[in-house]
Amino acid sequence: MFERSTRATDPKNIFRLFVLAISLASLTGCQTGGGKAAGVTQADRLMQAYPELKSGRFAVIADFENPAHMELVQLVSVSPSARCVPDAKQGRKDTGRNGLRFTAGSPKDTVILSNVNATNWYLKRDWHQYDLLMINVESPSDDLALELILSAGMVRDRSTVRSRLPLRKGWNNLKLDLADVGERLPLDDVQEIRLAVIDADKPVTLSIDDIVLVGAQVDVFGDSKNLQGQLYVRTAGKRWHIGAGGKFELVFSNGQIVGWFNLEADPHRLNNLVQGTTLGPSPIVVNPPNPDEPDFAALGQAVTSQPRIVEMNEVRIVIESEWRFVDTMNRDARDRPFHRWRYVIYPSGEIYATVEATRRTANWSSEQLGLAVALASDSSVELRTFEASGAGGNDQSFRSVYASARNRTANALVLFSLVDSNGSSAAPPRIFERFDRARQRAMFVGVTEQPVDGTVARWQCNFFLTSSDSVSDQDASVLADFSGRPSSVQVALGTSMTRNSKMSQGSFDRTTGCYVLKPDEGRVRVTIDGSKAPVFSPAFEIVGTPGRQAWVYVNHLIHKPLAFDAHGHLIFQLRGMIQKQTLIEVLFQNSPGAPSP
Repeated sequence: MFERSTRATDPKNIFRLFVLAISLASLTGCQTGGGKAAGVTQADRLMQAYPELKSGRFAVIADFENPAHMELVQLVSVSPSARCVPDAKQGRKDTGRNGLRFTAGSPKDTVILSNVNATNWYLKRDWHQYDLLMINVESPSDDLALELILSAGMVRDRSTVRSRLPLRKGWNNLKLDLADVGERLPLDDVQEIRLAVIDADKPVTLSIDDIVLVGAQVDVFGDSKNLQGQLYVRTAGKRWHIGAGGKFELVFSNGQIVGWFNLEADPHRLNNLVQGTTLGPSPIVVNPPNPDEPDFAALGQAVTSQPRIVEMNEVRIVIESEWRFVDTMNRDARDRPFHRWRYVIYPSGEIYATVEATRRTANWSSEQLGLAVALASDSSVELRTFEASGAGGNDQSFRSVYASARNRTANALVLFSLVDSNGSSAAPPRIFERFDRARQRAMFVGVTEQPVDGTVARWQCNFFLTSSDSVSDQDASVLADFSGRPSSVQVALGTSMTRNSKMSQGSFDRTTGCYVLKPDEGRVRVTIDGSKAPVFSPAFEIVGTPGRQAWVYVNHLIHKPLAFDAHGHLIFQLRGMIQKQTLIEVLFQNSPGAPSP
């Protein structure tokens, strides 16, 4: 619904980066046109120009088409060049011609939007139902950045949040994630917006237009309200909410897990189990020489984030993210130091994560990097670590360590396993427990041996998210044993595949959490013997038959759901604990014994 504004009665980053929160600008390009046809309202023009507004839930703070919008604007001028005036020619042409022209000759020259002088148009103060603050800014060059300061609360309890928004030449559609802001100030009592040009050592003129609050929550896959454990993806502003209905929900911001809700115990999503931190796994420097300095400050003054969803279907969702450490925004960052993540998420609550991080550059190196997993902590969080089994038989090429964190008050449990595949000559993997009382978080720090001459550190690990009362300590040990020694499957028809010798154990690929098999004449028949060792929610990938119609039978009963991954390979998962001998058969179209299409 289009609303007229009315008067209303750290970071989580465990790297401790020495930077402000960064929202990357999305370049929109200056467009022409925009005559005011009969019957076309300003709301229509805004929705046509900005896809984020098409849900109809937004509130205009100021688009400067109405002269009353200037009642919100004040200028704090320090330099003699400072100017802030309405301009009938410098607004975005596709949303009307009016805008605000701001000239700054100093970083202290500031535009303030507030209700101090308002009589006909007011700054909306209650923002809690919105996901984004959107501001459009035209910049004359690529080397500028806008500082945006939000203030909220009464004067005696005033809270502020500062954001650095890099600019590119032309129009920039800047979007600030209000979920991040809402963790640091009260969104139901926003008092003012301040805008300034960072490092403005000579006069520079910006055009400002279309300052809008946006409610942008959309289910892009599945149904986020389902209670049957089905996977879904919901966007809320710049965040992704990914979960299994009635089971769990993860919130991704800039490619990092900043929210975990155990929907079995918290269906209304009231208790973020990683509030104030990130779940991880996140690279850290183990025993840094200067604990007061951010771990990776030497790699760059800021980070750029490039998250993407590469696969989403009923069986799993795959997310990849890359951080590049940079000193200058808007420059090619492909040769810059990086951190990379790949998450494979199953509806059973299992998450397989692959992490890579720059370990050495020409000017910086670290003797030892580790992975950190963190939860919001209180007196009810219990940490436990122990060594899980190695590979089956005498094969010690894979070893893993295991940790569990229970929050009995919130009825939540996370199991974390770190895998090492460097062989018996390397030091075994280790996990340390840490309580960070100052930031109220409980942490695991996992360490595996890395090649001495390597420039990139790599890790493989997996999580299991569930309710604390659904898994006893004995059950947790069983799950840990499976993570350290996945049960082998007995293949009667078809072939076991080893896709990645470094991260495959028999046919089990640790990067995807799948048993990988190739059919024989369009058929696969395997047996899992859960009577000897319980097997938890095994997943399968059948390669070599891209896109062919298939049927899967488990103990002679048809099994669903089935899906095809990004390469066209059949994938499926058997959810739950398998504790008896189980037969799995796969038939592809036109194979012997397959049903008619």
